Amino acid sequence: MTYRRGGPEAQSDLDFVRAAYRLLLMREPDDEGLNHHAERLADELATRSGIIRDLVTSAEFERLASIDEAVQLGLRAAREQRLLSDLRAPPRTDERLIELPWVLSRYRGESCVLDLGYAFAERAYLAALAHLGPQTLVGLDLAAGDPAGFLRVRGDIRGLPFPNGTFELVNCVSTVEHVGLDNSRYGQIRESDFGGMLTGLSEIRRVLAPTGRLLLTLPCGAPEHHGWFAQRDVQGWVDLTRQSGFDTLELEVFALESNGWRLLPANRTWRKLNNLSYGKRGPGASAVLCLSLTPTFR
Repeated sequence: MTYRRGGPEAQSDLDFVRAAYRLLLMREPDDEGLNHHAERLADELATRSGIIRDLVTSAEFERLASIDEAVQLGLRAAREQRLLSDLRAPPRTDERLIELPWVLSRYRGESCVLDLGYAFAERAYLAALAHLGPQTLVGLDLAAGDPAGFLRVRGDIRGLPFPNGTFELVNCVSTVEHVGLDNSRYGQIRESDFGGMLTGLSEIRRVLAPTGRLLLTLPCGAPEHHGWFAQRDVQGWVDLTRQSGFDTLELEVFALESNGWRLLPANRTWRKLNNLSYGKRGPGASAVLCLSLTPTFR
């Protein structure tokens, strides 16, 4: 239905639905959603304000708002040069609400930064990285992405197309666990390269400056293979980073409990996670390992 108010044509129902999705969910509507809402408007079974209400009260909008708030927290902490550690998030939420502010808060003015696996990253996180203002900000992924402020490179972590010692900081948020496995859900090929994670981490070490840092987040708990990613326990991931030539600067573990995400006390409680399956407590990881690493001095 097209509305007219005594002059120029008002916005069509299809254009209204598109605009509402872009503004509120920050994405284009899928065909099903677009047609569903437009047909309801045309048949006078819904109002425009009612559609806005439906979008604002959706689980997708709620998650998007939570991501924005988490990113803002991390961005503010980075400006204040304040490390975020005692992070919290509500029950039944995913690990991005912990990972993103943790990583962002650890930016310390590095001029040359690489973000790995950026193509499917949260847009608010990518915008925050660009806003922090590194002189060179590179995003590398097997898939193509289009965030503003990035030099975008198609490539594989197992063979990074950069010279030795290029980057002062590398961010890798929940990406390494997918390397060499079935990435068909991301539009890539199916693989079973079980050594790919070690190869990828070794490549990251190669392109880091001698005093550079890798900020790495990973799902942790019971050792599991899900086809499209693998999960290890805390010690398993730490052993892999050491094999790759890294020393640990920081190591923090967060778990999703009945009252939400919480930082776990060091060491003694980590073994309790060893039987904890991915997806058991929420929509994603049941626990997440956050690491700040630096190349081992040799």
